[in-house]
Amino acid sequence: MSSKKSGRIVIVSGPSGVGKTTICRMLRTRIRDMVWSVSATTRPQRPKEEDGKDYFFLSEEQFCQKIAAGDFLEYAQVHGCYYGTPKKLVDDAIANGRHCFLEIDVQGARTIRESRHYNLLQIFIAPPDVQELKRRLVARASDNPQVVERRLQNALRELQEMEYYDYRVVNSDIEEATTAVEVILSKELFGEQYVGTI
Repeated sequence: MSSKKSGRIVIVSGPSGVGKTTICRMLRTRIRDMVWSVSATTRPQRPKEEDGKDYFFLSEEQFCQKIAAGDFLEYAQVHGCYYGTPKKLVDDAIANGRHCFLEIDVQGARTIRESRHYNLLQIFIAPPDVQELKRRLVARASDNPQVVERRLQNALRELQEMEYYDYRVVNSDIEEATTAVEVILSKELFGEQYVGTI
């Protein structure tokens, strides 16, 4: 009797303002056969975000309790806030042969990559250039100027991590970038030529 094939972890990373969250939301409506991991964070909840859907919004005390309990696959402090990936959902998914999709920062991706416990597919979403990234961060108007500047400085460091990813997708146009990621998933996970919605 053949053993069940384990699923893969799909990691999508990129600097703040690059559009990765929008791309991931669009992909979620197109790709049915995947488990979508929801990260936990201590950052403030933004307008229109839903707890348990966009993120699990936790206090710093709650987050630290989960760290102590070993509940995170990875966690990091980014832009002054904690972010982490709940471990159980991911492990259960891949043990049951399901592919699990993680939208995480480059620190978290590095932690998972260096653990060497998982079969990964890593995709980096990059901006056309740094000037455009700064324009998007400012236009988003969800952060004060000091936070925007900090995110921009972090982005310059994050862009240096691109070489460790399997694919790089430049987001000059959100629809084209989303389709490019969909093509990669179709090929790498499902062994299919791209024919539209997976």
